[in-house]
Amino acid sequence: MNKIILIGRLTKDIEVKTSQSGTELARFSLAVTRPFKNKQSDKYETDFFDCVVWRQAASLLAKYCHKGDQLAIEGWMSINDYVDKSTGEKRRTYEVNVEKFDFGAKSSGKPNTATSSASAPQGGIDTDPFDEEMPF
Repeated sequence: MNKIILIGRLTKDIEVKTSQSGTELARFSLAVTRPFKNKQSDKYETDFFDCVVWRQAASLLAKYCHKGDQLAIEGWMSINDYVDKSTGEKRRTYEVNVEKFDFGAKSSGKPNTATSSASAPQGGIDTDPFDEEMPF
């Protein structure tokens, strides 16, 4: 089973783009703090996850979420291989394909009043992006 659930903060504002086929998408990075401290530094470490969201959900996130806002996401991890054009080296990227999301606290610390869930396209099927609520 390929399933990932993350709660973190946006590292920058989300920008919506349009794919060659005309589908809206947004790529963003989510900073997720680990639940334990590093024994040597006595500080919490943070991991950064590259994410992509499709269709109406991309516009919705871009409209209501900004740098520093908390976001809970559920989706699946994809691994993409490519050749770097400038060096000719093989590269690999890891990306979370967001199927559902839920707004968290705004960067001001106030909770976001708008909530929603969204589904990403699966197998080329255009799914309703607002059909389920997040379980958390």
